[in-house]
Order: sequence, then structure tokens, then C-alpha cells
Amino acid sequence: MKKLFIISAILLIVILVVVGLYFSEGNINREINKANYCEQNEDCVIVDFTCPFGCGSYINRSEKNRLDRIVSIFDILYPFYSLCEYTCIRSSLPKCENNKCVSKICDLGKYYKASIYLDDYNAMECQCPEDTKWEINENGLICFKR
Repeated sequence: MKKLFIISAILLIVILVVVGLYFSEGNINREINKANYCEQNEDCVIVDFTCPFGCGSYINRSEKNRLDRIVSIFDILYPFYSLCEYTCIRSSLPKCENNKCVSKICDLGKYYKASIYLDDYNAMECQCPEDTKWEINENGLICFKR
């Protein structure tokens, strides 16, 4: 009886360690990164996972449900992460470039829609290039040089 208890305890510990490793923050971030692949623009979606997995992740549409389930289990295993709080800036629409989902980049001096819905995600039409300024007014989003 004592031997059975010890074997059961060891087995339980091994299972908990394996589950803990699979559903660790680092492993889930790797899964999110691996899910960023595409062949065409329609393959790409934007998702906001719960904290600590960031805002506006670009992933392949076919991976969304699987990653939602993994993150939901993480939330159950690590409820203290729900205390994490940050503000997200709206991401821009994704496009497929070199088999990766990336942010669509705006042209300078041209107006774009500041708010577009993609699969229930409120996105900007594009993102301003690095080292530029942007403004949103009644005409929409515009990017210009600093």
C-alpha cells in the first residue's frame, strides 16, 4: 500500500511538471510565434490574448481556436496573471509578407481609416512607418515626417 502511494505521488508530480511546462508562459509565447505563418493576406488575423501574452498578435486564422484553448487553460492554471494590466494600442490590419503575418504600413501623406473591424477586432487600416508622426482627425489617420 505504501509503495502504491509513493508511485502514485511520483506519477502525479511528473504529470503536474509536464502540464506546467507545456502551459508555461514561454512555451505559449513560442506557440504564438509559430502560429504566425501565411500564404495569402486572408490567412492572417489579429488576436488579443489575455495578459501576459501581449496585444494584437498576428497569427494564422487556422491556429486561433487552438491558441485560445491553450491560453484559457493557462488562465486556469495561473490565475494570478489576471492581475496583470496594460493598455493596448490598436494594431493595424495584417498582410502576408514573406510567409509571415505583418502589419500593413501606411504611405506618408495619405489618409486611411482609423477604425476597421476584422473578425470582431477593431484595427487601424495600417501602421505608420517608424520614425514618423501620425494624427487622427475627421478625415482619418495620416502619417507624416517628424
